[in-house]
Amino acid sequence: MLEIRELRAGYGANLALHDVSLTVGQGRIACLIGSNGAGKSTTLRTVCGIVRARGGSVSLAGTRIDPFAPAKIVKAGLALVPEGRRVFGPLSVDENLQMGAYLSLRERKRQHYDERLAFVQRLFPRLLERSRQLAGTLSGGEQQMLAIGRALMSGPRVLLLDEPSMGLAPLVVRDIFATLASLRDDGMTILIAEQNARAGLSIADDAYVITEGRITRSGTAAQIMQDRTLADAYLGTQQAGSTARRRRTARDASGNPADDGAPVVHAS
Repeated sequence: MLEIRELRAGYGANLALHDVSLTVGQGRIACLIGSNGAGKSTTLRTVCGIVRARGGSVSLAGTRIDPFAPAKIVKAGLALVPEGRRVFGPLSVDENLQMGAYLSLRERKRQHYDERLAFVQRLFPRLLERSRQLAGTLSGGEQQMLAIGRALMSGPRVLLLDEPSMGLAPLVVRDIFATLASLRDDGMTILIAEQNARAGLSIADDAYVITEGRITRSGTAAQIMQDRTLADAYLGTQQAGSTARRRRTARDASGNPADDGAPVVHAS
């Protein structure tokens, strides 16, 4: 569905992406993981036309879209949920959703708008409850629901999400990612750029690792999670394993459980 080939892009005289290639199949979730500054956001922003490509190509369902303006890319069927949510704080929840459907409203496709609104409100019932509330007064999780809902109002075939877990509590992240998985199960094609690799890979079908603007590894999400080097770098398993080994060593040496810094409680 989404095919990126040898994409190059940057800011000013500096290239941030160097021949980035990846593919997201129809009805699949691909996760682009990497450290801060690796090029994840630039990849998504270039695919959406916010940053102009300097080389390579982006195709949606076989049609090249990289020459298009951002509005035409949205009309072609691609929508972005930006990093930091970026809802319109002074506007109500309903007004934010209307902004996501501006193409339908401009073309007076009221039925399409009503159908998309009903879909989003079923997906996120909280947005129906908060329909008249100002977006800036919502919690972080509610704002993320709104940002996703706003993107879905355009009726995209491909949904891009930039750091959807950022600043959210673990339980909220779990619920948001469960919703993304349900969208995939209903046929939506999704590309997630995520520094929280564990969360992203937990629902992804395919994964790509980006380092300094280059794709350095790709495979299924399961393959990436099982790669020891990548797991140590992005999932924090090395530190956890080292801590567990230190505790086992201390326990074996003393015959007693190792002290892990927790207070000792004595029975009276």
